[in-house]
Amino acid sequence: MQLHPMFAAYVAHLERKARDPKTVSRNRYALRRLNVWLDDQGVDPKDATEVLLEEYVSSLSSSVAESTAHREWGMGKAAYRYAVRLGMIDKSPATYVEAPKLSEVEPKVFSSEELRSIRAAIADDLEEVIFYALVYAGLRRHELVELTWGNVNFEGQFMTVRGKGGKLRRVPLHPVLAEVFAARRRRNPSSETVLGRGGSLRNVNHRLARLLERAGIEGGNRPAHRFRKTVATSLYEEAVQTDSIDRIMGWAPSSIRSRYYTRVADRSLYDAMLNLYQSDPIERAPLKPKLLKTPKSDPSASEVMAAMGG
Repeated sequence: MQLHPMFAAYVAHLERKARDPKTVSRNRYALRRLNVWLDDQGVDPKDATEVLLEEYVSSLSSSVAESTAHREWGMGKAAYRYAVRLGMIDKSPATYVEAPKLSEVEPKVFSSEELRSIRAAIADDLEEVIFYALVYAGLRRHELVELTWGNVNFEGQFMTVRGKGGKLRRVPLHPVLAEVFAARRRRNPSSETVLGRGGSLRNVNHRLARLLERAGIEGGNRPAHRFRKTVATSLYEEAVQTDSIDRIMGWAPSSIRSRYYTRVADRSLYDAMLNLYQSDPIERAPLKPKLLKTPKSDPSASEVMAAMGG
């Protein structure tokens, strides 16, 4: 069925705001589910009441995972708020309808021992750069796939990354990752992107699945995201300030103070990144002699910069 004009207007709003296509798609799906449920009740979305929407949230909670119910109802509330802004309805019936509470769970992350096992199972330099970019920068998959050499500043020790919604941020270039990137650059001088050939989202997923399988490590259905959680958790456990973690990971500040009054210098972010795995370094054990195709004479980051005229 087609979305009700009120819901369709909100989806169009997200598209005009250049939201990530996946975000737009998820909102459209969530609003269609709400639209269908209200239609089954014989109620136009404009005429929905607070009580009726409470019944919908209860129904949603019993039919999907709690995280899905929580997320989708947030999208429904946003759509109703936007309808009020446009004058399509006078008052939102969703204002006081609470989203299902989420159970507190420990984030699933890789231990340093698991990371060392995964590192030892790396088969070639593409897997190497994927692994190190995820483990030493906490990049999202699309951020890594879209990362170009023009956005890697060896001298300044940072990367310019385009995150969700096209937002740019600077991510400190950890010295371990800098060495891996330098070697990758020297071996693939004609590539514009860091991953180069084979660096698609689908292939990154495929490579990660094979790498984890060889290492005998369970990565869940979103292994790249688990690496990202691992980076954030390590920084937190190493007592890095939450403001710095927010900026490194590309998360929106959680408070007005953080959003408008806290300034974190690039140097502070770089120093914060150096704390990764400090208590249990994953580089302490040597790589096992497997299938790595990395030449012994790979240059350092400074050598690559010199060769590039930097």
